[in-house]
Amino acid sequence: MARIRLKHVTADRDRHDNVRYYFRKRGLKAKTRLPGSPGTDEFMRAYEALLAGNPIPTGKWQKPVLGKVDATSLRWLFLRYLASPEYKQLDVKTRDARRHILTAISDLPISETNRKPIGDLPFTELTAKSVRRIRDRKADTPAMANSWMKTLRVVFTWGIDAEVEHCTHNPAKDVPNFKPSASGHHAWTLEEIAQFQAKFPAGTTQYLALALLLYTGQRISDVVTFGPQHIRDGWLRFTQHKNRNRKPVTLSIPMLSALSGIVAATSSGHLTFIVNARGASFSAAVFSKRFSAWCNDAGLPHCTAHGLRKAGATLAAQNGATASQLMAIFGWRNIDQAELYTRSADQKRLAGDSMHLIKLADKS
Repeated sequence: MARIRLKHVTADRDRHDNVRYYFRKRGLKAKTRLPGSPGTDEFMRAYEALLAGNPIPTGKWQKPVLGKVDATSLRWLFLRYLASPEYKQLDVKTRDARRHILTAISDLPISETNRKPIGDLPFTELTAKSVRRIRDRKADTPAMANSWMKTLRVVFTWGIDAEVEHCTHNPAKDVPNFKPSASGHHAWTLEEIAQFQAKFPAGTTQYLALALLLYTGQRISDVVTFGPQHIRDGWLRFTQHKNRNRKPVTLSIPMLSALSGIVAATSSGHLTFIVNARGASFSAAVFSKRFSAWCNDAGLPHCTAHGLRKAGATLAAQNGATASQLMAIFGWRNIDQAELYTRSADQKRLAGDSMHLIKLADKS
């Protein structure tokens, strides 16, 4: 396998088998620990800063100044939450998403006739009815509306648990989410996988990316970090990026022979298998956009990287995987997610076995 090095970066394992990454440049007396894993936003921001001779950035926004807002307002409650230890321990991507949602809600006008921002209202006066009206502002985008509701529930639950003065109830608790209008990301068919491979044959980065997504069943945020250091004795060992700061899920899954062959036949980096034309690792956000562009080039604009995770789960279930086995492969904590695939597979299997029973009685 060809190796393309990320300059000045080394990796080693601690006594707990965790992989750690360090920046060590000639002329510097000490090495600097890099946060996260290669390909993640926090890793690449830190690496680029050190490469330029700057300190690792501590964040993209300034700590809120609570004294500038009314201490009874909803905006004040939001800022208290954004300054809390509970918020700070979240993943960078989750923090950014919640901050944007709370800012958007704060800046919404109360109504068409009252242009005063919702954030100026006393948070003690927020009722389930008013929260429902906030949700309905995003009725055209149900998934975003549900994200708004989830964030509001989290903030008020935190306010109660943290004993924030006057925060005694959760007005978002009983406001239901919108039901999804569709089944989410499209699961790739075998024909679509073959079509992508015909456009991007073996040996290309695109072919490798599809194989890693399909044959590991993992999310983009994990796949972009996979490298030789994660392979030991034929097993891929890693901690999933999602929820890694709160409820980490560490997985060990076999490295399928088909995937091992594809990795060995493709030029890769020494820290990550998937690299760009300059030999650098991808961030999850950049890779997602790049993979979507590859799908468009292959005539598959409706296909996504996450759809390959669904395709893997579908194939495993159709081939007899149980709900517990799917949970072990994909790192799901809730059996409901796994049972969605096993129920669908069982329905197809049972229909195939019993469809012949629909017949008219023999009159002879």
